[in-house]
Amino acid sequence: MGKGNPPKTMGHLLFRAKSEIRIRPKPPPLGFRLPQGGVTFNIRDVSYPIDPAAAEAAIMDSFTVWEDATGASLFSINPSGGASGPAADGNNSVGWVKIVPRSVLAATWIWTENGVVSDVDVFFNQFHKWANLSVCDEVGRFDVGNVGTHEVGHVIGLAHLEDANAMATMFPSAPKGEVKKRTLTTGDIAGATAVLP
Repeated sequence: MGKGNPPKTMGHLLFRAKSEIRIRPKPPPLGFRLPQGGVTFNIRDVSYPIDPAAAEAAIMDSFTVWEDATGASLFSINPSGGASGPAADGNNSVGWVKIVPRSVLAATWIWTENGVVSDVDVFFNQFHKWANLSVCDEVGRFDVGNVGTHEVGHVIGLAHLEDANAMATMFPSAPKGEVKKRTLTTGDIAGATAVLP
C-alpha cells in the first residue's frame, strides 16, 4: 500500500459561495501525467446503486468523451474486477463507496511515482441517489455520466475550473439533474490538450 507519493484526492462539493469563484480560461494541471499506454480501469460492478447496464454505459461514456475530444487513446475499461475502495493496490477501480463528508458527490484518488500515475481510483458517493439521466428522467438524482466525466478530467490531470456560468465540465459542483458536464467546453478540451503528451 505505501508505494509512490501519497494520493492526490479530488472531490466534488455540492455548494460553493459566489465569493470563492475565480475565472480561468482552462483548468490548471495537477502536475502529473498518465503512463505511456494509458490506464486500465476495472468497474466494481457489485456496487451499482442503479441498473447495471445504465451505470456501466454512463461510466464508459465518461471516459470516452475525453478520448474523443483529444483524439488520444487513454483508457481501457473492464466491466468487472474493481476494488471495494480506494487504495494503491494496482487495481485502478471505479465504483460506489460511502464518502465523508456527505456533501462530496465523488472523488478521485491518484498515486504517482516520479510524476507518473501509478494507481488511480474513482468512486461515487453511496450517500446520494444516482441515475443515468441519458436513459431515464428520474427527478432528484445525480447523473453518473455528468459527475463521472468531471472525475475523469481529474484522472487525466486537470484541476477544477471555476467559470462564471458554471458551464465547464471541470466546474467543482453539480446539482441534481444536471447533465451538461457530459459535454466538454473549449476550456476543458484546451486543458486536456495541454496536459496530455
